[in-house]
Amino acid sequence: MTGEQLAGSYEMEWNGTDSHNQVVPTGIYFIRMNADNFSAVQKIMLMK
Repeated sequence: MTGEQLAGSYEMEWNGTDSHNQVVPTGIYFIRMNADNFSAVQKIMLMK
């Protein structure tokens, strides 16, 4: 998700593909969020 969003809670679902629409393997991935002066990184695990 990119672009400006209104304040509130959001939920996203990842379909397990990369930016080229190729299926990615099982593994550890990192999610990054940047907003104004805020930055956060979370680790997720994709299991098939």
